[in-house]
Amino acid sequence: MQVLEENQTNDDFSISYEKIIFVNESIKKIQSLSFKIRLRALNSLISARKGFHMGSQGFSAVAFELIDFSNLLEEQSQKLNISMNQILLDSTEERKLKRRAMLHHKAMIQSHSLKSQIEANGRNTENNLHFIFNWKKNISAEIEILNKILRDTLKICKKGRFIMMCIKIESAYIQNDKEIYRQLSSDVSNALEDTERILKEVIVSLFV
Repeated sequence: MQVLEENQTNDDFSISYEKIIFVNESIKKIQSLSFKIRLRALNSLISARKGFHMGSQGFSAVAFELIDFSNLLEEQSQKLNISMNQILLDSTEERKLKRRAMLHHKAMIQSHSLKSQIEANGRNTENNLHFIFNWKKNISAEIEILNKILRDTLKICKKGRFIMMCIKIESAYIQNDKEIYRQLSSDVSNALEDTERILKEVIVSLFV
């Protein structure tokens, strides 16, 4: 998969630092939203218990499922972090190798009168180009991994929406603290929408 940045040549398949920063900031937002979802679910259960109302067993079950979902979302954000760190490392190494190859090429031209030096610089340039080719393959593979993690996280968000639907159904049978559960449903739904929007923005930025 080719992810081109502005002013890239056809041979350049790395992600720009600007996009890396954008993705990293997006990951932080997703982590914050997953924490918010978990905190809201916990606070709702605590509030109900403080009022001596446990609610239905069904509601408690789906609330804990919501907490598990937020933990799963956090795990996905950690995978995204690892993937982006590897891409940043590969991109940095690729740029270093390109610069080294350019310097060797200039040295080869400047030392054209010395045959042995020309041969040595030629070998260095060839080796650097070989390393650059391998780094390109590594970056391409990491980008594919990132794409898969992003899309898997979007699928996981569907699970969150299903849990929210269950909470709405269970809240209909709760006699006390209905407002707590309505607010939980509203807050978590908004957090899910933000998470899905952020994920889609990242995918569009990198892969469309």
